[in-house]
Amino acid sequence: MLRVLTSMMLLPLILGCSQRSGKPEDVPRSKDQATALLRAAVQARDPGKVYDVLDRQSRWSMITVHKNLRQICSLVKTHYPAARRARELERCSAAARHREPRAYMASLAWTAPLLAPLSGDGARGLCKRDGQWSYCALGPGMQKLKLKTARDLATTRENADTFGRQ
Repeated sequence: MLRVLTSMMLLPLILGCSQRSGKPEDVPRSKDQATALLRAAVQARDPGKVYDVLDRQSRWSMITVHKNLRQICSLVKTHYPAARRARELERCSAAARHREPRAYMASLAWTAPLLAPLSGDGARGLCKRDGQWSYCALGPGMQKLKLKTARDLATTRENADTFGRQ
C-alpha cells in the first residue's frame, strides 16, 4: 500500500519531467529562443530536435501514432498468416525498430510529408501555450496521422480476430 501511495505521489513529478528532454534550458520561454531552437534543428536536419520543440498536442499525437504502429506490428506478427505478414509489416517496421516516439520521428528523416512545413525556418508556425513557445504547424498533419493509425489499428485488430478463428 505504501509503495502504491509513493508511486502516486511521484507520478506528477515524473509526468512533468517527461514533457521535453527534461532539461530546463531546452524549454523555450521566448519566441526568439523557440525560433533559434527550431532553426538549429532544421539546419541540422534533425527531426528529433524538432520533436523537442513541438507543442504538447503534436507530441501526444506522435506518441499515439508510434504506439498504434507498434501495436499493429505486434498483432501482425502474432496473428497474420505468413503470406500477408511481410507486406503488412512494412507499414509499421520503422515504429517497431524504435522504442521511443522521438527516435521514431527522427527515423522519418526528411522524407515524410509530415515534415514538409519545415522547408523554411519554421518560425511562422510558432505558438505560445502553457507559458512555453513551441512549434504548432505540424499539429493538423499529426492529428490526421493519429486518426489514420487509429483506424489502421482497428482494422488490424479485426483482421487478427478473423485470422485467429481460421
